[in-house]
Order: sequence, then structure tokens, then C-alpha cells
Amino acid sequence: MKGVLVVFEGIDGSGKSTQAELLYQRLKEMGLNLYLGSEPTDSHYGKIIRKISDVDTDISLPLEEEYRIFLEDRRLHVKEKILPSLMAGRVVILDRYYHSTMAYQGAKGMDPKRIEKENESFAPRPNLLFLMDLDVNEAIKRIRDHRGSRLDSFEKREYLMKVLDLYRSFNHSYIRRIDAKRDKIEIHQEIFNEVKRLIFERGKG
Repeated sequence: MKGVLVVFEGIDGSGKSTQAELLYQRLKEMGLNLYLGSEPTDSHYGKIIRKISDVDTDISLPLEEEYRIFLEDRRLHVKEKILPSLMAGRVVILDRYYHSTMAYQGAKGMDPKRIEKENESFAPRPNLLFLMDLDVNEAIKRIRDHRGSRLDSFEKREYLMKVLDLYRSFNHSYIRRIDAKRDKIEIHQEIFNEVKRLIFERGKG
């Protein structure tokens, strides 16, 4: 791959979307060739995922079927956007990737190692993954402050605690743990410095 894959992960409310956007804008100002994506996507499968997670719906699917929808959404994303962008030498920035599935579906009882293996059969590993680490109570407070008191089906307190525990158990060498309680600009600068160093090193290679 000629490009660089940078992923932002963490529970909802941890600031990952904000940091993905800040990094995208900063690298865009540098004139770099970029792709900014998020999961679930806007594909047919991504729309199903949003329906089953919406607070106003009572739709529920068997865990295995739910997982397969996430998988198919990601297959399309990798095939149509992520791989072509990497092959073109772009910096790819993702707000969620297969590590979200490992954490969220893993917290429902699936084996994270199985999820990882099946996803990595078609999805490239990140060069860098920034794990936005934030206490569940603070994350829920941020969610409620942002959009009101109701939480969707992926945002219940006990469930999020299991998700966070799984995220914290991931020990891949490409993961950088970020204390998400800090000021967002301070966090952004730390992330930007790490990504700039990676791009420079790849350029020298």
C-alpha cells in the first residue's frame, strides 16, 4: 500500500469523530491527498445498522445476523473506498473500523479474535489507531449534553462498560491510547504530531 491508514476508535462520546475531522482539516491545509470515512457507512447495510440502533425503534436482530450486516457494510467500504484510496497513496482517516465491531459485538458475547480474523481477511490493518479512552459516565454525560437524555441501543451504561473494557484489552502495536478527558486542541496536536511523523517516515522509505 502506498497510502497511510489512520483509525479513530472509542466509545460514543469519547471525541473520536471530532478528532478525525480536526486531523482531516489539518492535513488538508497541508495539501495532502485524503479520504475521510466513517462506519457504519451510507450503504444499504449501513442504513440497516442505523435503524436497529436508533432509540425510537424496537427492531432487534440475532447477534450473528447483526454482525454479518456490519461485515457486509465494511466489505463494501474497503472495496469501494479504503483500498482504492490507499492504492492511490492517500492518507485514509476512519471514524470507526473493525475494532468497533470487536468491542461492541464482543461485549454482546461474540469472540473478538474471531471478528478480528474474519475482518482482516479483507480489511487492511491500520498504520495507526488512536483509541480515545474516556470514562463511561463522562461519555454518557457528553452524549446527553449533545443530543438530549436518550441513549441508543449501543449506548447503555453497563454495555458501554463492557465495550470500554474490551477496547482497553486491545494491545496491538499500532494502537496509541489517548486520554480523552483533556482539551480537544491539546489532543489534536498530539495526534497530528504522531501522524506527521508516520507520513514523514513512510515518505523516506
